[in-house]
Amino acid sequence: MGRMSDVMKKMRLPSHEQGPPCNCTRLKCHEAINNEERKSVLQKFNNLSTNDEQNVYLCGLITIIPVQRWRSRQTEKEAKFHTAAFSYKVRVKREDVIEIPVCPDKPKKKLNFILQHFPIK
Repeated sequence: MGRMSDVMKKMRLPSHEQGPPCNCTRLKCHEAINNEERKSVLQKFNNLSTNDEQNVYLCGLITIIPVQRWRSRQTEKEAKFHTAAFSYKVRVKREDVIEIPVCPDKPKKKLNFILQHFPIK
């Protein structure tokens, strides 16, 4: 059973495909990154050999920003204060490597985030 499980993991690693555009209005991610760059990034991401390498790559694209001021509309006992916010970016190689901020359009799952935003050339 272990060998079959390993084979299935290796088959899933390079199987990510490009999804629909996010259509966000604030950052306009879809306009900032062209289709060729998306394809290139997805191909390079799929070529990463292990799930750990993919996770390390994704962690490098997330910035943790400490919360400076809490504004809760609930009482202090009921409020759930977060200690950090997250911003997401994509590295694109044009003349130089540049980082383009992208929306967090539900990147709860690695696959959704990759399919909508990831170009690296």
